[in-house]
Amino acid sequence: METLLISNLRKGLVERKIVVRAFRVWEATNPSKNNELISMECALVDVEGDTIQATIRKFDVPRFKSIIRENELYSLSRFIVVEATKKYRAVPNKKMIEIQKSTIVECLRSCEFEIPLHVFNFQKFSMIKDQLPNDELLIDVIGYIVGIGPMEEVNLKNRIGHKRNMELQDSENEKITLTLWEEYGYGINMDDIIDKSRTEFVVAIFCGMTKKVMCTTSATKCYIDEDFPEVTKFKSSLKELPQCVVELASKEVPVMTLAQQKSANRCTIDELLSLDPNEHQGQRFTCNAKVVNIDNIKGWWYTACKTCGMGMKKYDSKLWCTNCWNSNKSVAMYKINFIVQDDTNMANFIMFSNVADEFIGISARDLISYLEPETEEIPALLTECIGREEIFQVGFDRRAVGGLRRSFVVSKIFPSVATFPKISTSESGQSSKQLSYLDFESQTSEEVNTRDETELKEESYINVDINRSSSAAGVQKEKKQKTKYFYHIENNYVCVYIYIYIYIYYLIFIHIYICFS
Repeated sequence: METLLISNLRKGLVERKIVVRAFRVWEATNPSKNNELISMECALVDVEGDTIQATIRKFDVPRFKSIIRENELYSLSRFIVVEATKKYRAVPNKKMIEIQKSTIVECLRSCEFEIPLHVFNFQKFSMIKDQLPNDELLIDVIGYIVGIGPMEEVNLKNRIGHKRNMELQDSENEKITLTLWEEYGYGINMDDIIDKSRTEFVVAIFCGMTKKVMCTTSATKCYIDEDFPEVTKFKSSLKELPQCVVELASKEVPVMTLAQQKSANRCTIDELLSLDPNEHQGQRFTCNAKVVNIDNIKGWWYTACKTCGMGMKKYDSKLWCTNCWNSNKSVAMYKINFIVQDDTNMANFIMFSNVADEFIGISARDLISYLEPETEEIPALLTECIGREEIFQVGFDRRAVGGLRRSFVVSKIFPSVATFPKISTSESGQSSKQLSYLDFESQTSEEVNTRDETELKEESYINVDINRSSSAAGVQKEKKQKTKYFYHIENNYVCVYIYIYIYIYYLIFIHIYICFS
């Protein structure tokens, strides 16, 4: 069978073979969910030097993990070509290969053509600085190390992270700073690099870096002073003499207690609106404000990818995640645009499911199951949030940066009002739990620090509409009882009919016996 080239691939099922080298292989993971596996990814190159990314879905990874290895040659057939993801592509090709269970993957010991071992898409440092931040395509960089910092511990959304900063310089004397997270930072031998830099340039290649903040991802590969043709060529372009790598000052931020987080970077709404989002992107602020309304122009929930939480779009009558390219694995998630107010101004605070599930007390999926189909009204559980005053931890909404309307994304809520749960009886005689809050104000910082995360979650406000859920459960119970009742009635009727038929046959038999005897 004649082989295809990557440049000849068209969308849809491909039965014919392509011969490629897997020059980069990695597992895409979600760091915010304890590095949960999303998919297995491969960057492939053919004899023409053209590249394409291949993806293997999470549940197919065990089948191919031991087969597909980095730098090996492969023959692929019976795969699907689809549109590439909109973000974090490792290669420029706007199409990608989806490897499925039916895909035939054959490892080749040799090939009659020479296929490159490595492919890099280096960008000049000056171009990276001039271009608008865009994570559609991950970038590759090459430069010699001029500075390296120690490992630092930093506060992330739901965990403690570890990173190391590194400064590179290119042949045009432009510098950029890279952030190396977790194993990429720990994998750097700082002392060895500093010692080696006293006599020669230490050249580093980093592949699969994000352009917005120049940091490592699960797709990143790091090569320090490897014997690559690209490294030799880069060293020959350098004109100045080697300089010893300097140790960068630590920018370590101490881990904050809950009480410290609650008051950190406290701002009024007016102060938040006056900040430049480009200068403060990634920073978090706290703000004491009251919910006064809900902006429901774009709805209060969206169809999200079950794997990564990103929005899904419809292609060819199927829902596809434009981030991890999973299909039809969707779930309803909150995206509530609360209008909040304090003594200085008003602003839009957007709340997603990671915070809203706890704030509302029920997931978007479960709440929708209680509502009438295709209803556009805001549920009562959401409108009941109006009037609540909380301390919100927020950051700038990246999608709204540069727009006329500035909004903020809520990353955490610290309750500021103290009431205890109470049970009230409605007119129908059913009990319903009222919205409850916990008073953290009366506790000292020492008491807050001794509480574990589980206790705080259990004590946080829970808002579950027991009337609605109990009535739904009652309907189900009533249906089951009715079904059981009619089942017994039907069984009784069947028994009666059987006895009647037996009795009739018995009489006929006796009559025939008497006649012939």
